[in-house]
Amino acid sequence: MNSKSVFKALLLLCLSTQVVEAETISGIVEGVTDGDTITIRDKEYQVHKIRLFAVDAPETSCHLSKPTSKDLACVETAQQAGKESKNNLVRMIYGKEVYVLVSDTDKYKRLVGTVYLGKQDINLQQVKEGFAWVFTRYATKMNPTVLKIYQEAEAHAREKSIGLWRYSNPLPPWEYRYESKKP
Repeated sequence: MNSKSVFKALLLLCLSTQVVEAETISGIVEGVTDGDTITIRDKEYQVHKIRLFAVDAPETSCHLSKPTSKDLACVETAQQAGKESKNNLVRMIYGKEVYVLVSDTDKYKRLVGTVYLGKQDINLQQVKEGFAWVFTRYATKMNPTVLKIYQEAEAHAREKSIGLWRYSNPLPPWEYRYESKKP
């Protein structure tokens, strides 16, 4: 078996372990607030705000959840690459049906989970494409094998200067939020 097959087998094993432990919801993505927060509407027309688990994307000041001409014209006043991160997530999943393995609820009452488009882990894809950090503070709750995959994806994006990593010294969002709260 080649390394790609081993990788896929390990990933499927890890994901199947997560499915047993997590609530699953599905729906159409009808909003993308930023690079790590979406809104989906399920088949019963219930709206769910979802925070992507174990990743943190650059902050944005453009918080219109649906892509509109106003959003496209929004002049970013927040963190570098915030709008790019959001737009990447819009490109991947806006208007599409996804399912979410819910692992928690955060302090803002958003469901926290891993988002899938078919078999594609969208949280991981944001990291691979260089539009999110692995949020190590919360990633400790991850299966160690999956965490390693995320960390390797971030290291690869950094090494290849993909996405936000093309900028010199990008500031992690948790540091940006901390600095923003200072008087």
